[in-house]
Amino acid sequence: MVFLSVEVEPAPGRIETLEYGGAFVSVWVRVSDVDHALRIAESALSGWGWRTVTVEEKRLVKREDFAEPESIESFDQAFQDGEAYFFDAYPAGSN
Repeated sequence: MVFLSVEVEPAPGRIETLEYGGAFVSVWVRVSDVDHALRIAESALSGWGWRTVTVEEKRLVKREDFAEPESIESFDQAFQDGEAYFFDAYPAGSN
């Protein structure tokens, strides 16, 4: 499993994300290659109207690496579904 922490901003011309200034996104992808996981995540995020600004963290992880219930739940979701995303968005004009 790969864990990524990325900052995203609304992609140009995507009205569904214009109310947001951006977001910090925690991503879990059920693959063993970090770069492959990043390509999967960036493709999904792009499809939802976001563009990656920075990749804060990218690493291989195990379930035991997480203590917070939300993170464990996301890990389990990615284990079952292949991917999980947790958004912490901030409003436009706040950055």
